[in-house]
Amino acid sequence: MSSLDDTYQRMAVFRRDLAQFTEQMAASLAALHDHHAGLDGLWRDAFRRHYDATWEPLAQGVEAFRDHESPEYDRFLQEKIASLDEYLNGSG
Repeated sequence: MSSLDDTYQRMAVFRRDLAQFTEQMAASLAALHDHHAGLDGLWRDAFRRHYDATWEPLAQGVEAFRDHESPEYDRFLQEKIASLDEYLNGSG
C-alpha cells in the first residue's frame, strides 16, 4: 500500500513526464508538418490524397491533445498536487 507521500511524488513525476512527452510530440508534429510542406510541390498523385485523408484526422487529434487535453490535464494535476502538498505539509 502506498502512502500519500508516494502518491504526491508519483503525481509530480507524472506531471513532469507528461510535459516532456507533450513537448516532444509537439516538436515531432512540427517537423512532420515541415516535411509534408516540402513534399507538396512534388507529391500530388492519388496516393497523396489518400495519405492526406488518413493523416489529417491523426494530426488534428494530436493537435487537440497538445493544445487542449494536455494543458487541461496538467492543470488538474497541478491542483491535485497542490492540494496534497497542503495536506501533507500544511502549506497554503
